[in-house]
Amino acid sequence: MSAHVATLTVSPTAGEGLDALTRWLSGRLAADLSAGDFPALTRERHRLRLEETVASVLSAWQALTIAPEMAGEDLRRAAGSLARITGEIGVEDVLGEVFASFCIGK
Repeated sequence: MSAHVATLTVSPTAGEGLDALTRWLSGRLAADLSAGDFPALTRERHRLRLEETVASVLSAWQALTIAPEMAGEDLRRAAGSLARITGEIGVEDVLGEVFASFCIGK
């Protein structure tokens, strides 16, 4: 069993390969979202997290032409928004809940 790995060459600074990347991502999303087992958005909080995700990805896209090093932070925010939909819980979430719920260190 072998997995197909797509390879694209992209240069944000030169603007090369961005159209190919956009086409590949669009095709991949269309294929993944058309699967019968893909869950529909049934909750308002999911819609809000997806709006946050889109805003962060758009911000990353804009950052590539201005300050490419900042695009990573925008993409991290996008991944965090998606993680809140899927139920992935990170260390920061646990610590935030602990400090918000309990009086510690007094």
